[in-house]
Amino acid sequence: MVAKAAQEGAMSALSLLAKLKAAPASPLPSATPSAASPAATPSTASPAPAAKKPVTDTVSLSAQAVSKMNGSADTPVKPPVQLKIAGDFSFADLQAMNARLEKVMEYHSARRDFARDTIQSLRGQFGFDPEGKDGGNLMLSGEIGKVVERQMESRGLAIPEKSQVVKDWEAEMQSVPPEGWDTTSMITLFLPGSQGTDDKQVEIWLDDRALEKLGKMSADEVKVGLVDMLNGPDPAASQATVDNGAFGAAMRTDSKYHPEFQHSKARLGFFDPEQGTNAQPWLMIQSRSEPGYVQENAGKLVDTVMSILKEGAAGRTAG
Repeated sequence: MVAKAAQEGAMSALSLLAKLKAAPASPLPSATPSAASPAATPSTASPAPAAKKPVTDTVSLSAQAVSKMNGSADTPVKPPVQLKIAGDFSFADLQAMNARLEKVMEYHSARRDFARDTIQSLRGQFGFDPEGKDGGNLMLSGEIGKVVERQMESRGLAIPEKSQVVKDWEAEMQSVPPEGWDTTSMITLFLPGSQGTDDKQVEIWLDDRALEKLGKMSADEVKVGLVDMLNGPDPAASQATVDNGAFGAAMRTDSKYHPEFQHSKARLGFFDPEQGTNAQPWLMIQSRSEPGYVQENAGKLVDTVMSILKEGAAGRTAG
């Protein structure tokens, strides 16, 4: 967001500068008014040739603008600020920037339409009203978003193509995910009647590194292999696998805003068949506000997730 705001500010300044360049030359108001205009005091002497000065563009900001820039309308008024940009300004860069921005905006407009149709499909897959009339909704985080995109393509919904301009833009804007979230996906369900975070909320956690292996298994295998991580034979060991893995790191990263992640009242996990509970789960379903829903609907949730993974494997690799 900071980078975006900086770019917009730069564009605004360039637009203003462009207007100044295009307008007829006219002097800025003088700080001290002259006693008479040139027309009222004709001169008989030949005017001396004006000395050449370096090319300088000047933009004056009003006292009110300066006050706002300082963060408060109550800030004492300061003398007008002059922004000077020495040298000639090339409009080629500005035109290229505008053309690039238009390409990016066109792509993201298409992405918004695609995302709307995708979420509508997912609401139906998870048993909510597709139109969202009952209030049920969901949110995707991590690699599972790309898997869902490929699922939509396998269902006939075309993924908007990225031009090289868009790819370059995204590469510049890309940031590194915090620890834990760099290998973790999550599908957050908000059940009908939810008022937001931690209210009628169910989380489905996925290890990105295991998505391909998980997708090759059957839904029945996963359902049979679910372990009750809070009330099972060794809840302490199950908790340790979470704490010591990427899920635990992600929970600690977001503990300020999502304390519910670490205080679930229901938690079911499917572990690597070869390692068992010695490593974090490949898939984990949990909730603090809706433990009963997790216990009663775990099978349906697994069916839906496995369907997404299998259909997603049939789509192309998202760019």
